[in-house]
Amino acid sequence: MVDYLESRAASDKGMARSVPDSIAATLAVLESAGQVSEENSISMDSFWKSTVAAWKTALESGAPPKVQAEATPVSVIIATELFVMDTLEPRFLRAIAWLYLVMHWATLRIDDVANIDPARLTLSEVCLKGILTKTKTTGPGRRTREVPFFVSRSCSFAGCDWIQAGFDVWSSEEYSFHRDFFVMKSSRRFDAPLKKPMLGDALVAHIRQVLSRLRVLTRPTATEGWRMLKESRPLVHTAFSTWFKGHGPRHWLPSVAAVLGAPKADRDVLGRWAVDAHQSNDYVLTARLIVLRTQAHVVRMLSAPPHSSEGEANDFNYDEVELLEKLQAWAAGCGLEPDSVEGFKSLIKSSQGKWSLMQQGPQTAPLDDEGNICFDEEADAELPVAAHPERERKMVEQASPFWVSVARSSGFRRLHRTGCCPIRRENCWGSMSVYEIKPGIADAACKDCQRKGAMTAEPTEDSSSSSGSSSSDEDEQVGITDGQVSAPPPNAAEGTSSGSTTVMMN
Repeated sequence: MVDYLESRAASDKGMARSVPDSIAATLAVLESAGQVSEENSISMDSFWKSTVAAWKTALESGAPPKVQAEATPVSVIIATELFVMDTLEPRFLRAIAWLYLVMHWATLRIDDVANIDPARLTLSEVCLKGILTKTKTTGPGRRTREVPFFVSRSCSFAGCDWIQAGFDVWSSEEYSFHRDFFVMKSSRRFDAPLKKPMLGDALVAHIRQVLSRLRVLTRPTATEGWRMLKESRPLVHTAFSTWFKGHGPRHWLPSVAAVLGAPKADRDVLGRWAVDAHQSNDYVLTARLIVLRTQAHVVRMLSAPPHSSEGEANDFNYDEVELLEKLQAWAAGCGLEPDSVEGFKSLIKSSQGKWSLMQQGPQTAPLDDEGNICFDEEADAELPVAAHPERERKMVEQASPFWVSVARSSGFRRLHRTGCCPIRRENCWGSMSVYEIKPGIADAACKDCQRKGAMTAEPTEDSSSSSGSSSSDEDEQVGITDGQVSAPPPNAAEGTSSGSTTVMMN
């Protein structure tokens, strides 16, 4: 056996790091099946064990580092959501894009996708639920025969119900034929499915085909949301196609959840690593609640991080700085320009040092009777820096002195003062930051802010000469009047002047 190891190492193909352990394990099984006594067993011999350990050390010392699949940029996930919703794209590629998103949120491997039971894939008002008939550690003949996966309906950064759109494709008559596999092959034009199973390598190739069709994202305003214009340049350059590997989606959600403070016990449930630690029925009952809670937490934190209370540190912060640096290094190695990576940037750093999409979220969460988003934690909601002109880009680095809430049904706009209004901005259906109040910026002013005297601001150099202190009667009537607008710039220091300027708008 020792000579066999040496001959394997001296062969033209060489010997991989895992070969010594594999040979030792195979030998142990053969001797156990042949009922070889311990004193005659080669696998139990100390010389054999030390030889295997020595070969492992020698092979690992000269081997290249293990390459792991990198995380998917958030911008790619947003663009894929929009791709699923685009009915002008080939229907089969939209189905593959939907599957690619499900792999991220359900923590699936490429091999897991092939074992989704198409007959038991269901969609409710709360979540998507599927059954994996076989995985790397579960399946027929094992302790756990099958496991479920869940994707919350609130898992969206683009504000669209991509889960419903993709599910409609997979549940259509053309795609829901009886079969014992999930992913099927397609026609050359990606317009119709074929009744033949698709292998894992082919699925990765189709995912890369979807990525090549994505375009750079834009977001004109926070209320309009993300857009992917056809005339924009590609988001994923062809040189980046091999960057996205089939195992990447498996890593994404647990990695982000870990950075954002999700406990390890919950993260083990995401990837079904804890399935053998529970009885199967107990796992099914608890996994759904844990998975949906963790998914909602990730969407909420990446959309807009919560404010830290005074004196309280909040270290939960996910950024893509290191990921973008790796992408830039990859681009340089491929001879691409540095700006080829700019399209991947979607997370914005706030004045508190927190990275997020600076948007209302979760976008597809249930709404209450007044149209407000139902979630608890506070969140910033600024426009992305990339969507601002240069002048406003500098403004967004500081907190806006005012903001405007937008009603869902009527579109009514109400002006509020930042920091002293009882209305929570993240609970509003839509909102806008206001740095300079101009005529027509809102339809009314908040009465609570007026009663507190919050609708006054320090005058600018331009307004101090023409505006004086307002009387108490005038302060109570601040709102939509036919007066002249006057408000401080974002960098105006508080308490620098004894006079105050009443905020009025047309």
